[in-house]
Amino acid sequence: MSVLSKILQIASNLNATICVISICAAKTRIFEALNKTKTIYNITCQIVSRQYSLIFISLLFTFVGVSSTKQKGFGGEPKTLGQFIAINLGQFVDPSTWGDEIVPYGNCSIIITSSLVVTISKAFIDLNMRKCDIYGTLILGSSSYSSFTFGYRSNAIVHVSGSLQDQTSGNVINCPEGTLLTIYPMGSFVGKDAAVNSITTAQITANQTRS
Repeated sequence: MSVLSKILQIASNLNATICVISICAAKTRIFEALNKTKTIYNITCQIVSRQYSLIFISLLFTFVGVSSTKQKGFGGEPKTLGQFIAINLGQFVDPSTWGDEIVPYGNCSIIITSSLVVTISKAFIDLNMRKCDIYGTLILGSSSYSSFTFGYRSNAIVHVSGSLQDQTSGNVINCPEGTLLTIYPMGSFVGKDAAVNSITTAQITANQTRS
């Protein structure tokens, strides 16, 4: 039985209709019934990763309840509508780094606020950053990886007093063809003998697999 079938069965048993009113007795009864549901049956999912591969997996979902408030780090639309603004120093993947505690995702723009340091400590970032404005510091990679690769082309701008830093062991940053990197006067790029390469889609896929 699918998740949708299970929910519809619960709604049918309650003889209730789902409505869009925030205060609704029918919706309350459905939520109460869902809270009592311990396990939702196995579901076969298809996950397509950037149209390069197709993976089939089977998942067992354990139902833990219904929350009326968004949990920390849970995906959602930021108040800035597709623009993610760093408000604390920290890891790129840490929700507390970002306004509204939402980690950047999808097609988006990024702002690294002045005086803040944000670190992407992995070897690959699969995020379609249309634009990345760096007023603070953005650190790419770590000594655990020989290179850092952007999965999508972007327009990265290092503003006055901003800094883009390479911390890979091999001092290599790979960017898709068409990527723009602009460093304004008084902005900086920091990396010992660092090389910034323009690479093809096939090379991006290979780097993603290795990471």
